[in-house]
Amino acid sequence: MTHMLGLVSVKGGVGASVTALRAARQARIAGAQIILVDVTGDMAVLTHNDSEADGLTDLLGSSALHDDAAAAVERHLVDLDVGMRLLPRGLGELDPTDRQAWGMIWDGLAGDDHHVVIDAGRGDAGFAVLDTVEDRHGELRQAMVLGCGFQDLVRARALDDVFEPEGIVVITDPQRCLGLSDIENSLERTADVVLAADRSVANAADSGQLLSLATRDGHQLDVLMDLQADTAPLAWIDR
Repeated sequence: MTHMLGLVSVKGGVGASVTALRAARQARIAGAQIILVDVTGDMAVLTHNDSEADGLTDLLGSSALHDDAAAAVERHLVDLDVGMRLLPRGLGELDPTDRQAWGMIWDGLAGDDHHVVIDAGRGDAGFAVLDTVEDRHGELRQAMVLGCGFQDLVRARALDDVFEPEGIVVITDPQRCLGLSDIENSLERTADVVLAADRSVANAADSGQLLSLATRDGHQLDVLMDLQADTAPLAWIDR
C-alpha cells in the first residue's frame, strides 16, 4: 500500500514546500523511492526545474487520465535525483472540488514501490486537496506547518479546529514574537516536528541545492511518515 504524506501551510511563506522537499530527502536517504507532488508550484523553483512543465493542471483535464491513470501520471513525472521524481503543478488553475479527477491522479500514483509526499498548499484549499486523497487511500498522513508568528497561530487554531491534522510541524525563530511553548500551549498540542529557522536552508533553497543539504535537525522529519509499518515496502533508518 502506498504511504502518502500531505503537508499544508497555515499561510504563505511559512516553509511548507521546503519542509516537504526536506522530508522527501530524508525518506530517500533511508532507502525509499519518492514521488513529490507539487500542488503549489514551488518545487520547480526550489529544484531549478521548468516551471512551465506539464503536470497536475494538464492531468486534471486530460481524457488520458480516464483511460489509464497510472500511464498518464507516469508521463508527467520528472526526475529530480536517483530514486526521487516530481509531479509538477503545471500552468493554470487547480480545482480541488473535482474529486473524481483528483481521485484518479491518486490512483495513478499508487504502488508498492514508492512513497508520495504532497506539498498541498495553504489553508482550507490545501486540506481540500488532501481530502480527495482520503477518498481513495487510507494511508495518508496530514501535517500542518507553521512558524512562530501571531498570524501563524491564529490561522493554525482555526484550521486545527476544523481539520484536526495528524501532525504539527513548527519552525522556530528567535526573531519571531512567539516561542514553541506559546504555540503548543495555545493549540493544546505537542509539536511532532520542531525545526529551527536556518540560514543554510534558506540559501540552499535559493540556489536549488536543498536535495544535497544535510542539516542537524533533518532526522526529525522521519516521524512524518512511519515507514516501519508492516505494510511499508521500505524501512526508515535511525540517523
